[in-house]
Amino acid sequence: MPPVQAGIKTPGIYTDVNINTQRAGLPSNEHKVLFVTDDAKVMAQPVAIYDEPDAADKIVANSKVGKMIKAAVKTNRLVDAYAITLAVDNTDPQVPFIDVDETLDIISPLGHTIIALNSAPTVGDQTMAWTDHLHFVSDAIEQRPAILVIPFTDIDAATTFAAQAPVETSYRIVVACYHGATGQEAEIAGALAAALADSNDPAVPFNGGNLGGVEPVEDRYKLTFERQERALKAGVCVIATGADGKPEIVRAVSTYRKNPDTGLADDLMLDINGALTIDYVRKVMRTAASKERRRKNTAAQRRNLRSIFLAEALKLDHAEILQNVKETADELIVTEDATDRYRVNASIPADWVRGMHVVAATLNVY
Repeated sequence: MPPVQAGIKTPGIYTDVNINTQRAGLPSNEHKVLFVTDDAKVMAQPVAIYDEPDAADKIVANSKVGKMIKAAVKTNRLVDAYAITLAVDNTDPQVPFIDVDETLDIISPLGHTIIALNSAPTVGDQTMAWTDHLHFVSDAIEQRPAILVIPFTDIDAATTFAAQAPVETSYRIVVACYHGATGQEAEIAGALAAALADSNDPAVPFNGGNLGGVEPVEDRYKLTFERQERALKAGVCVIATGADGKPEIVRAVSTYRKNPDTGLADDLMLDINGALTIDYVRKVMRTAASKERRRKNTAAQRRNLRSIFLAEALKLDHAEILQNVKETADELIVTEDATDRYRVNASIPADWVRGMHVVAATLNVY
């Protein structure tokens, strides 16, 4: 609705409605989960999946999608889930093959924030295709964040997969491994994706979160502390049987271990909460700045935009999603671009709140 225009001569009370004011609170943190499987079904677009019977109707009976949604709903009953099968190229009937690139072309513009595969992509081209997809959809231009969940049931296989160069430099991949749970890859992926989607506060860690729909393994598959620690350091999200006998997340680490620019060891985005939090902060800032799209590029308007960013950052600090906002307020700047007079450049400190994973206590005995 346009604002009340100047120059009206007819007497009257003209009241406009503006729904683009700056909100006192923060926007919701919603997720769309996509299951990508190798089920035998030709699909041109993803479809919404609500439960196992629905998967049987829309995909095929006893499908991987059915296993994934069953576990997902037991983990998070409100999960917003969709499914698509990998495209299969049958141009040569003797040698049909999965065309990952075609599938990625389909899903790229759709905005699914958490993607779960029923099995790991092959090392090399398929893995590179997925990492390229994550980088493309989540970059500064597309701004459609995505996290990829890849399931494993062998800790050595998971560690080897996470060591690939494009994987160990990505903070958007979760290699989830429940050692010994052979045949439950689909359930692991579905349950973990649903757990990640159940995070209105993106900074809260997932330690101890139960994965419903995944059957516990025998005790002989239990990992020693040393083996579990080594897997976590290698970028594997370890799943273990908890004290209640149910599978649970030990720590939801991403595969990120090296800075992609320098190749040096880096733990800045160690936990998957890093990606979840930064994506949410970007959404908050973009939403706030978009409330007013018609601005003059003046010093006064740049100060106003800075005030908007700072106000949102303070809300995020109060919610314990960001921290040290007041201390770093001087670093939040909005300046006119040196060469493009139609552009401003904003720098927003984003010190995201980490999880309290380790408590090191000393008993001082007297």
